[in-house]
Formats: sequence, structure tokens, C-alpha cells
Amino acid sequence: MDEKTKFTSRTRHPDGFNISDVRALFTSPGAPQLDTQLNCDFDYYAESTIARNREELFMALPEHVKSDPDKYHWCFYAKILLLEDDLSRDTLYVDEKMKLITKRYPFLVHIARIFLADFDDPRYLEFANHNYKRLNNQ
Repeated sequence: MDEKTKFTSRTRHPDGFNISDVRALFTSPGAPQLDTQLNCDFDYYAESTIARNREELFMALPEHVKSDPDKYHWCFYAKILLLEDDLSRDTLYVDEKMKLITKRYPFLVHIARIFLADFDDPRYLEFANHNYKRLNNQ
């Protein structure tokens, strides 16, 4: 069994598309603490400042994901939860919520596309799409 198949078969995903399913994932055995994932997207933002264009960013980040897919698996779902928590603050106006979504979603979609292209795993992109639609309908 190759490394991609091993990763895909051992990795737990949410049972559904609800935020409560993602929260439950973080209570499963072996899951990291959510607060340890606050800066898990550092490589993405570092690469995005170094890259001269989007193509360079799209070429650089897959190597990070391939070298540590578990890190990016948990990072993806952690960033979904952290975004949800930030959006649930009562002090945000609608335009501020949309800015948060617009700022953070490129990372999620980029990671999801890498998992689809390099690991043949559509679950990240399916979750990102479903969650994005849900957020836009709130």
C-alpha cells in the first residue's frame, strides 16, 4: 500500500457536513487540541508572501502537504472551526463576516484542492464547498 492510500485509509473525517461533526472529530482519540492549530497555516501565508504570482504559490504548497498530510488534515478542519467561532461573535457586522470568509477561504480551498489532486481525496473540497454555501446563507 502506498503512502497516499495509507494516509487516506487511516484518516478520520467528520461524519457529516455540520460544524458539530467537525467539533466531534476534535474529540476523537489522537486528535490534536484545537488551540495547537492556531498557526498551522503559517506555511501557506509565508509562501503567499514569497510567491511572485499565484502559480508559484500553487506549485510550492503541495510539497508541504505531501511531506506532512496529517498536519494539513487537522489544520484544514481546525481552520473551519476557528472561522466558525470567529463568525459567531455577536460584535461582527455582516460585511465584517464576509471579509473574514473572503480572507480565510482561499487557504481552505487551496488545501482541499491539493488533497484532491495529490491524494485523490474529494472530502476536503466537498466539505469546503458545503460549508461555504452554508455560511453564505446565514
